[in-house]
Amino acid sequence: IAARERIRAHEYWQLADIDGDGVVGPQDAVAFFSQSGLPKKTLSSLWQAARDSNGVVKDIAGLQNALLLVADALEHSPSVNEAQAQAVSALAASLTLAQRSKYNSHFSKLLTKLTGSPPEPNAKVSAREAATYFARAGLAADSLQRVLTSVDAAGTGRLDEASFAAAMHLVYAFLEAKRKGSPPPPLPGSDARAAHLPAPA
Repeated sequence: IAARERIRAHEYWQLADIDGDGVVGPQDAVAFFSQSGLPKKTLSSLWQAARDSNGVVKDIAGLQNALLLVADALEHSPSVNEAQAQAVSALAASLTLAQRSKYNSHFSKLLTKLTGSPPEPNAKVSAREAATYFARAGLAADSLQRVLTSVDAAGTGRLDEASFAAAMHLVYAFLEAKRKGSPPPPLPGSDARAAHLPAPA
């Protein structure tokens, strides 16, 4: 395995082993794999196939196998991106007028700063620039990456005004949840009703 791939695999492991106990258990799997946007039933089947006899994924090789299973499921589930896009649109549409105005103002200011002129209709900002901008709020890098991935349904690495507004709203929601010690909010494309994958038998 190439050095770059080893580094990437290690980064995925750090994200997946959320409680830091050295294995990826059912609760870790929920938080990590639900970001794919796959249905709860599909994720449950994938987890059953990926876990070992002790009901966990205990090393990077096992996690890579699980990721391959998820990737294959995504490849054969073209409706996932569509559902995720609809969820992002619904979130953006649910914002109050004050929220939308605030977030759109940030979007306009950021693009104006980057380009030197006011944004044109349908303008987009790169996810990387958005990440740098949102990072000032103090959200952990892994949570910020989850937010940006969730609003970029097409996987283009670019956010339009509505996606940017949805992302900014989620950043604030994550920070508020952290302040209150509450679970993070559900992300677009995830099954908000799925609190956990079925525990291994």
